[in-house]
Amino acid sequence: MATYRAKLQEQNALSEEIVEAMNGINVGAVDDQELEDELEALEQEELDTKMLKTGTVPADAIQRLPNVANGERKSCRSLSPRWYTDT
Repeated sequence: MATYRAKLQEQNALSEEIVEAMNGINVGAVDDQELEDELEALEQEELDTKMLKTGTVPADAIQRLPNVANGERKSCRSLSPRWYTDT
């Protein structure tokens, strides 16, 4: 019986909150900055969720370095002869 009474009280409190909101008791009391902050937090949460779902990176790919060039080193003259003048 006590749990039933507690549930009824909870429902009544919720109903009162809804009625107050619908009657406009707090109209204009919401700060624009507060709304912006809440929106930013929601967007960040969504971005975090998307980033967590991007997948995994193979561990060996993180440790690898790029391949070293095996050819002969080229000078500035051989790369752009018309811009390089030997004076």
